[in-house]
Amino acid sequence: MKIHDISEKKLNAIIETFSDYVENYFDEANRPEDTPVIVDTHFDEFVDWAYDDFLLDDEDRVFLKDPDNMKIRSHIKREVTQHFQGMLKAM
Repeated sequence: MKIHDISEKKLNAIIETFSDYVENYFDEANRPEDTPVIVDTHFDEFVDWAYDDFLLDDEDRVFLKDPDNMKIRSHIKREVTQHFQGMLKAM
């Protein structure tokens, strides 16, 4: 069985792009505690969008959508959530 690995550079690009993607939904976050729900709700949608726009290849898409890869999914979501919660606190 082949193990898929995402490089740190690609992981950072995914986090940055997902942050930009979530910004479209940022107005829904009236409180910092809303942010994790928005990030979680839109993660799979983002992965499909990034694949359709050729930002992710097929292996990346399958890897990121696989529930067995919760560690990497959680890491990405946590980074994006922290970014937006920091922005909300600064407002």
